[in-house]
Amino acid sequence: MPMMGLGTWFYGDYDKVERAYNATLSALNMGYTAIDTAWDYHVSKGIARAIKESGRDRKSFFITTKVEGGHSYEDTVLQFES
Repeated sequence: MPMMGLGTWFYGDYDKVERAYNATLSALNMGYTAIDTAWDYHVSKGIARAIKESGRDRKSFFITTKVEGGHSYEDTVLQFES
């Protein structure tokens, strides 16, 4: 796993999906091999679009994601499935 990558934590409330798209596409085109995100960042659509448009093979980069802390096993599974 790479030691450095693109963090997608805070793109502000205004058009964060578009900002995530632009940042992710730029990072992938520059050769980044890691993207860090989480469900509650609400940027997955932008990241997904950038990955698709980058043309990179899925095996060429890592995606790290998180769920909110404090959940039980059942709550974590429910959040994953939503």
